[in-house]
Amino acid sequence: MDVQVPESRVKQVGIGVGAVVGVVVLLLVVLPVALLAVEILAGIVVTIVSTVTEPRMGRRPA
Repeated sequence: MDVQVPESRVKQVGIGVGAVVGVVVLLLVVLPVALLAVEILAGIVVTIVSTVTEPRMGRRPA
């Protein structure tokens, strides 16, 4: 006797598996790339701020 699984049940399992795969991809790919981008931007901002605020050598105030 064959057991028939309703098509809607198969779709529910497929949606669940897709959701799990999506979360794994989000955690392993998107999140590290976003954190790296934020770190790079923070480095650029720190460089700009330190360049603007550091005292200029060899120049006397007017």
